[in-house]
Amino acid sequence: MNFNPLSKREESIAKKIVDAAYTVHKILGPGLLEKFMKFVSVMSYPNEG
Repeated sequence: MNFNPLSKREESIAKKIVDAAYTVHKILGPGLLEKFMKFVSVMSYPNEG
């Protein structure tokens, strides 16, 4: 597969998503429902669009 490199903006957004998921996992532990994880992600960055 060939992938195009991410733009700086895409890299920044991806980093924020991974950091938020890691923080939630570290605080609450593994096994959260996907629906709840999505909610937490949205609440972590409400102004990101």
